[in-house]
Amino acid sequence: MDLTLLLIELFLLIIFTYSIALALMSLLFGRTDSEKIALFVEKFAIIIPSYKEGGVLLHNVESIKKQNYPSDKYEIFIINDRCELSVIEKLRSTGVKIIDVEFNRSSKVKSLHAAEKYIGDEFDSVIVLDADNLIHPNFLDEINLSLVNGNKIVQGKRIAKNLETNFSRLDSLTDTFYNFLDRYSPNRLKLSATISGSGFAVKKDLFFSVLKEINVFGGFDKAMQMILICSGYRIKFSPNALVYDEKVSTSAEFIKQRRRWLFAHAKMIFKHSISIMRSLLTDFNLDKLNLLFIQLRPPLTTIILFTLSFILYNFISGFYIMALLWLSVLISYGFFLILTMILDKSNIKIYFTLFTTPILFANHFLSLFGIYKASGDSLHTSHSSLRKIEEILSVEKR
Repeated sequence: MDLTLLLIELFLLIIFTYSIALALMSLLFGRTDSEKIALFVEKFAIIIPSYKEGGVLLHNVESIKKQNYPSDKYEIFIINDRCELSVIEKLRSTGVKIIDVEFNRSSKVKSLHAAEKYIGDEFDSVIVLDADNLIHPNFLDEINLSLVNGNKIVQGKRIAKNLETNFSRLDSLTDTFYNFLDRYSPNRLKLSATISGSGFAVKKDLFFSVLKEINVFGGFDKAMQMILICSGYRIKFSPNALVYDEKVSTSAEFIKQRRRWLFAHAKMIFKHSISIMRSLLTDFNLDKLNLLFIQLRPPLTTIILFTLSFILYNFISGFYIMALLWLSVLISYGFFLILTMILDKSNIKIYFTLFTTPILFANHFLSLFGIYKASGDSLHTSHSSLRKIEEILSVEKR
């Protein structure tokens, strides 16, 4: 075997197997943080960056107002970037703070920057939600519990609010996997969870301090977690702080979304990895090292496509030991994928979706071909699921 190819394969083997090894260690040796009863009630500024949104905002705000949390201890701020006028007027009449903005090229970072001057000293922490999110009635209680127990950054658990199509179920499946691999498992070993992009809380002063260092069009969450972890902060994962997130429902949406994610990953992988390595050289710790491995690891579907390719190549070339190593990687990912579904008590529909994974890989493969187009794509994903929080909770109780 060519030495260069062998080194590349060995490097990728280490990157691909690290997270699986970490997850196994967390199950064998990890433990969940113990949290005392909350004796202090944080006041939250709930910020919802919204670009060309409609009715989903009404249901989002409705779910917030049904929290089992003192109503005087949170305020909702909607960053209105060309949303439906009728929806905005309805929200304004309910006392929601509307911050009107318009940018030449809209982004979540710009919207969050615009919110800063409206968030006064009376607020303790900031919560960021997406427009399509719904939150469980106990969400603020769970976030508050983690914050008053000494954490400065808390990520809630994002789960699907719509499972009507194969694509939404496949999207949900990857979320379940990452919740376990990149959030639950590291936290059990006292390492940081990753930030999901919404459904997270940060102490107010820290949030806006870090935000000043971020000026990206996409991948805001990745930039924020890198700065926080490299600055010595630990990100807490709260599995009971549930955020219901809309999943893509069609092939076209799936391809566009994955293309955008792959482009953002490819664009940031070197920049962020170099920044993390520099930070490791000046102040080594396991949290930064863990983030480096996560940063270098490609998305799940890309890992499986790579793994299948290496199995085939090595088998045809007669490198049977390498083929077996890659086969063991594939089996490990399959095992943990099913294990995460069992531990998460996933909806039975998602189990049947495993039989449609070839569709996922085919669409992921198509998204690779058009990755160069992603630089011109709008970062906005259209939202059409108008499910209310009551509907979701009633289904969960069955």
